[in-house]
This record gives sequence, C-alpha cells and structure tokens, in this order.
Amino acid sequence: MLRKWIQQPISSWRYLILGFVLFAVKFELDRVIALFFHRPWSLNDYWRAGSYEALIAGQPAWSFLLSMAAVALPFIAIGIVLTIRRLRTIDWPLWLSILFFVPAVNLLLFLLLLAWPTHPKSYAELSALDPNWLRDRLPEKQLGAAMAGVLATVPYAVVIVMFSTTLLKQYSSGLFLGLPFVMGFVATAVYNAKHRHGLGSSLFVSVCSVMLLGMVLTMVAIEGVLCLLMAIPIAVPLALGGSLVAYALCGVHRPAAPDLAVGMVLLLPGMLVMQHAWRPNPELAVRTSVIVHAAPETVWRNLIGFALLPPPTEWMFRAGIAYPTRAQIEGIGAGAIRRCVFSTGAFVEPIRVWDEPHLLAFDVASQPPALQELSPYHSLDPVHLQGNYLRSRHGQFLLKPLPGGDTELEGTTWYELRFWPSGYWHLWSDAIIHRIHRRVLDHIKLQAERAPRDNFD
Repeated sequence: MLRKWIQQPISSWRYLILGFVLFAVKFELDRVIALFFHRPWSLNDYWRAGSYEALIAGQPAWSFLLSMAAVALPFIAIGIVLTIRRLRTIDWPLWLSILFFVPAVNLLLFLLLLAWPTHPKSYAELSALDPNWLRDRLPEKQLGAAMAGVLATVPYAVVIVMFSTTLLKQYSSGLFLGLPFVMGFVATAVYNAKHRHGLGSSLFVSVCSVMLLGMVLTMVAIEGVLCLLMAIPIAVPLALGGSLVAYALCGVHRPAAPDLAVGMVLLLPGMLVMQHAWRPNPELAVRTSVIVHAAPETVWRNLIGFALLPPPTEWMFRAGIAYPTRAQIEGIGAGAIRRCVFSTGAFVEPIRVWDEPHLLAFDVASQPPALQELSPYHSLDPVHLQGNYLRSRHGQFLLKPLPGGDTELEGTTWYELRFWPSGYWHLWSDAIIHRIHRRVLDHIKLQAERAPRDNFD
C-alpha cells in the first residue's frame, strides 16, 4: 500500500497545499517545544545560519535537540515522499529529491516543482491521502450530504472545546474565532465534496453545525445556555466566513478543499496550545457616575453600607448574571472589611483608602461566581465559573461636591477578563459591570436623597 501511494502522481495544487499544511503544523510544534524549553523560535530561525547554535547554548541542550529531531523526522519522511511523487508526475529524475535537504536550494526546487507542467502520461488528480475513498462513500442526495457536513464537524468541535476548557483551562481566540471558522469550512467542504450545491444551502449547513454544537455542549453539561448565547454573535459570522471560503475554493478547485480542511483541523490544536503559553491578562476599568441631590456627607453614610435592594428588573440579571443585593462594613478606616452581597455570594473587600467623605477605595480579596448558568441540570459549574475568569481586582467610590449642595458619585471597578478575543468579550463584561454599578449607585442616590425628608419627619 505504501509503495502504491509513493507511485501515485500528485498535482502542483496538492503539492502546494500539503506542503504548506505540513510546514505550518511543524512550525507550531517547534514553537511549542521552544517555549517549553524557554527558548525563542520564529520563521527566521529556519533560514538564519547559526540559529541552532544560538539555541543550543545553555542547558538542557540535548533534550531540546532530541525533541526537535523527534518532531522533525515524520515531517521529513512525508516531505520526501511528496517530493518524489511530484518528481514522478513531471517526469524528472528522482535523485533530485536529495536537494530536499539542501538549505536555500530546496526552496528553488519547490518552486520549480510547483511551476513545471505535469507530464501528460503520468497525470492523475489524486490526493496524498486518497480522499476519493471517502468521497465515494458520502451520500448522493443533498439532504444526506448536508447531514454529513454537519455531523463531520460536531464531534471534532466537542473534543476541541473540552481540550481547551478542561485540559488547557482557557477560553481563547482559537476557541471562539478559529473553531467556528474551521467548522464552517469543513461542513461546507464535506457538503460540496461530491456535488457542488448552492451557496445558500452551504451557508445554512455551516450555521447548523455551530448551532448543533451549542446544543450538544448544553446537553452534555460542558457549557450553559447564557454563555453560548453571548458567543453566537461572533461564532455565526465566522462560520459563515469559513463557509464562503470553502465554497469559493470548491468552485475553483474542488479537490483542494478537503486537503485544506484537514490542514485546518490539524492546525487548530496547535493554535490553542500556543495561546495557552502566552496568556496576558490586561486589567480593564469601568466607570459609572450619577448626580445625587444631597451633600457628600449624606451620600457617604449611605455608601459604606446599604440595606436590601429591590428585586432586579433587568433581563440580564433575571437570566442569571450575578447582581448586588446589599452591602455592609465591618470597622472604620483603612483595614475595615466591606462585604457586598450578590445573588451568588459575597465579595470580600478590604478597605485600602478611607477618605471621608471623598474617596472609598478597596481591593477584592474574594468573589462569588459571576453568574448562575442557564442549564437543564440543577447545578452547572464550568471552568470559567470555577476559576472566576471575570475577576474583580479593585474598586472605589469617588464623591465630588457640586455647586448647590449636590454630589457626583462615581463608581469604578478594575477587573481582569480571561476570555479572548478580549475586544469582543469586554463589550459584554463592560455592559454587565455598568448595569451592576447603576443598580448600586441608583440605590445609594435614592436613599441619600430621601434622607433629609426622613430626618425631617
């Protein structure tokens, strides 16, 4: 079987695609190994003379070299076989495959192998992995092909989600950006592998794959409904984007689509591992203010502790987002402990600055879960709730006296968000924290503005 595979011709398209995929996978693996040994690695390190010498300086050099060699061997073997197959296809001498190992010269060889026309006697549009075997077994009818496209992506996606959230304990851009795109691409490539169907139905298949993944994640208690709903605005457009790319590729060169799909399926785990090794947590700030028709001294008294708040009316709090219910303080001055009780538990907040009646600043020593997930199960505790991936770090209340005896009350929360891409997810977290601020500040405002009248009575 191996001999038959080596003798099969290979088109320039397949040689290019498989070569790119293999190089990309190896590059990701090399970077992971280099990070493990605390060494730099970039694309330039493949070309620069002396790069390896610089990398092996220090310990443990032999462990690093052996690890790199162990990873390189299977890629070298596959690369040589593909090069031999391409040489056969264009009817060139097979001994030229030795140039595969010569730096710089091998690049020229690859370019010539891609540009040289295929020999008419040996041409056959066959894949290195022989995808025709699988394509021949796909359903003939459109509905069956659509179901195959959807079902081909969901089991893989569930494994990727579990690998990222359970093993790596991360919610990365690879998970929220890469996975939907790959799902849309693969679903469309499988759907159109045997017969090219319409663009609308291809887009529909890609969306169905993402939606079915959400249902499966809910049913197997991996994730809750609320977080999945937040992910939909970013996941669906990316799945549609992957579907468009696959559909366009199927129109230009259909046999290339399955190869690229396999390549992206292989690349995604490497992307997740790379993002696991580099995980900055920038500190974000949210500020909200209200005008209180009362003096700062009156506002301060209602600020340091407030009675039970009324039940929430906002949809996000009714859906399960944690919301404040009351606050109390133990002690006076810096070092006092403020406890802000939420629907899911209490924030413990040691007072750092007590500047009555101007500034109350505190750290967050501990906090409860950020939400109660919507789920068919009684208690769902995904990784992001266990580790508080939306973690408050500091907070403060700033009181600014205004003309006429009024006060501007400003609340600020500094927090870390371990969801990526942060540019998307902090839109949700900022909106949630703003609503929490408003709930607290409006209650303080109401109590402070009622105080003179209550005292008069």
